Amino acid sequence: MSRSVSDSPAIRSPELAWLAEVLWGPTPGVEVLVGGTLPPGVPAAQRWGVLPDLGRPRVLVPLASGRAAAEAVRQYSDGMTQRARLAKAAVGLALRSGALPLWLRRRGLVVAAAGPAEGSLLGDHVPAALGRDDLAAAIVLGPVRPNRKPVVQLIGRDGQPVGYMKVGWNDLTRRLVRAEAGLLRRLAAAGPRSFTAPDLLHQGQWQGLDITISSALPHRLLRRGRRYALPPVAVSREIAGLGGVGESTLADSGWWAGLKARLAPIGQAGAATVLDPTLERLEGQASTRLAFGTWHGDWGPWNLRSTPDRLLVWDWERSADGVPLGFDLLHFGYQTALQGLGQPPEEAIATGRDRAAPHLAELGQLPGNEQLLSDLYLLERLCRAAEAEVSAVTGRPDTVGAALLGVLARRLTPEGPG
Repeated sequence: MSRSVSDSPAIRSPELAWLAEVLWGPTPGVEVLVGGTLPPGVPAAQRWGVLPDLGRPRVLVPLASGRAAAEAVRQYSDGMTQRARLAKAAVGLALRSGALPLWLRRRGLVVAAAGPAEGSLLGDHVPAALGRDDLAAAIVLGPVRPNRKPVVQLIGRDGQPVGYMKVGWNDLTRRLVRAEAGLLRRLAAAGPRSFTAPDLLHQGQWQGLDITISSALPHRLLRRGRRYALPPVAVSREIAGLGGVGESTLADSGWWAGLKARLAPIGQAGAATVLDPTLERLEGQASTRLAFGTWHGDWGPWNLRSTPDRLLVWDWERSADGVPLGFDLLHFGYQTALQGLGQPPEEAIATGRDRAAPHLAELGQLPGNEQLLSDLYLLERLCRAAEAEVSAVTGRPDTVGAALLGVLARRLTPEGPG
């Protein structure tokens, strides 16, 4: 027997209950149900299969169209291993054949929105916004993070990808969703030469949610080049110039003043013993001249796809102007070392610094500032972790912020990492 997601004892994952509340909670008369035996009146367009299972939902694939369901899992980035790509391709074939959807139904791994489509986000608002009535929706949850938000992949019933919708539901995610829409508008006006970004298809609000829909970029099964190879620095240089490149001392930069303001509540929350001496140490280098410009904000292979001519780049929600140039390169090296190579944070920070160092001059930074830029990037990462933790309650400790504070603390000692 089907039950509402929120009270079903068979569902141990809070992600589904959270998703149901965000996407369908504002629509009167809709009940989100789970199970193998669902009410016969629920349209196919309002049914999804849960992968890999109810306890660990990562993607809800649409059951209205085998082609759309297959496309939902066949999305590739340069951050994926070839083995993972082939596994996703195999799942896509099973979904298109109908074998996997049948297995999902028999196992009861099906979620349905029972109730009227009229007035709902997926059944009414999005089709009207895009002027299409042939859309299937795949819903991507991903791992639980403080800044998590639903990402809905919109696919035509013919299996052709249409776009991606991000849903901002709290202060942080609403700000990120709006920021991405603004940046995509700027990119459309700028006409990038070395890379391709998605087009902005729609931005708006619905029932207190912020909605941004961007176009889907093409993808291919086989990856070009090495998995963690640094993208062409020419792309980072073009991105840096989007808001204009300027030079000033660290002390005179608006970014430094803004960073200290963002760090203040972190220090008040108990990190002052590390942050105060760290800032004092960096104030001693505040006369250093640095170049500032625009960064992507999450420069990693998971947001990139190489093609013979241009780099495809998406996920611009963290982009900002007036940031020390080189942060994207430091981020790429740090995140790939941390997530891909399994290095501890302290080692990953050093890896990011060493990988970025040979290319910083190409972005306009003077030689000898590699360690200073690495320290500043570390503080930026600490701010991001703290701001995300404040914005949403996950029930989990802020291990990222704690690890970064540990790295900063060891930087204060004479024998700290160099």
